Amino acid sequence: MINYNKFVENSRKWLSQYIKDNYLQSICVGVSGGIDSTVSCAIASPVCKELNIPLIGRSLPTTTNKPDENNIAILVGNAFC
Repeated sequence: MINYNKFVENSRKWLSQYIKDNYLQSICVGVSGGIDSTVSCAIASPVCKELNIPLIGRSLPTTTNKPDENNIAILVGNAFC
């Protein structure tokens, strides 16, 4: 069974160390409104706040996106980026 809390904790630790090791000054995430980019933003947001660097969300609408996916992308950007 997957321990999702441990997964999130480990992902955030890894991301924090990656940012520090590579002297990153910001992170940019393509936000489509799908689950992958939403989870990526949810994992990255507290790390970026802790390290005081911006998390930049950019919408990636495509012709196959449904209108609600575009709206979700805006909500995700507003919530996490």
